[in-house]
Amino acid sequence: IMLSGNPIIRTFGHICSPQKSDLERNVREFHLHEIIVTIMDNMDETLKQNIVAEITEHAKAGEVLYLASGGSSISVTIAVVNALPPEVRARLTFTLTDERYGKVGHTDSNWRQLLAGGLDLSGITTLPVLSGAATSIEATATLFGDRLMKLFAKKPYVIALFGVGADSHIAGILPESPAAQEKERPVVAYHAGEYERLTITPQIF
Repeated sequence: IMLSGNPIIRTFGHICSPQKSDLERNVREFHLHEIIVTIMDNMDETLKQNIVAEITEHAKAGEVLYLASGGSSISVTIAVVNALPPEVRARLTFTLTDERYGKVGHTDSNWRQLLAGGLDLSGITTLPVLSGAATSIEATATLFGDRLMKLFAKKPYVIALFGVGADSHIAGILPESPAAQEKERPVVAYHAGEYERLTITPQIF
C-alpha cells in the first residue's frame, strides 16, 4: 500500500509548532514540506522501480494483471506502465480497482485522469470499469465483476497498487460502507459523498 503524500504533508504541517507566530510557523512548515516531498518522491521512484521489475519478471512466465487506483497513486501507475517495454505490454492486462460512476470518459473518472496524466496503454489489454455496455450503476458493477472474475480464473500474476485517501478509503472502499461489509460480490456500487462509486471488495481476493 502506498500512502498518499498530500495528507501526510498537511498533517505534519498542522502539527508544527501551532503556538509559534505565523512567520515562524510558516518557515518551519515550508522546510518540513520540502523534506516530506523529497521523501515521497524518493518513495515513488523506488516503488516504481520495484513494480516494473516485478511485472517484467512475471511477464516472462505468463500473463500479468495490473489493478490500478486513482488519487494519490496515479503518478506511480503512469510511471510504471510507461516504463514497460513492448514484450511486457503484450502480456499485461490493465484495469482499475474502483471508479466513479458516470458516462464513459466523464471528467471525474479515474480512467480519464490517468489518460490525462499521460498514461500510455499502447500494446496493453485494457478492461475499463465504464464500458458503456450497461445501462445502470448496478448493471455496470455486475458486468465489471463478471469480467474481472473471468480474468482471475485465468490465474494471472496480479499486482494491485492501492492508495489511502484522506477519508481513509482504499480502492473505493470507505470504512463502514457497503463495500467494506460485502461478503459475496467481487464488485459493488454505492453512493458516498459527491460520487456514486464502483469498487472491488475484499471478496475479490
